[in-house]
Amino acid sequence: LFYFLNLKIYPNPSSDIFYLDFYADTQTEIRLYSLLGDQVYGQTFSANRSVNTIIDMSDYAKGLYKLSEPKRYTKVCSKLLKC
Repeated sequence: LFYFLNLKIYPNPSSDIFYLDFYADTQTEIRLYSLLGDQVYGQTFSANRSVNTIIDMSDYAKGLYKLSEPKRYTKVCSKLLKC
């Protein structure tokens, strides 16, 4: 289980499915990038709600991916490991 501010990502590492739980106090964008910088996932969530979402990585190669929330004043960044 990985926590970054109010963000929970689990399981991490995973072979296919990652779960994300967090509270969106403002409109929140989540972006997932390969280490080559290609965006492989993106979603925007409305403000003032609890978010429980799934990222299905079954079609992507094994490796390390960077999860970021680009609109925060201090950029939120986490890593997901697909094994």
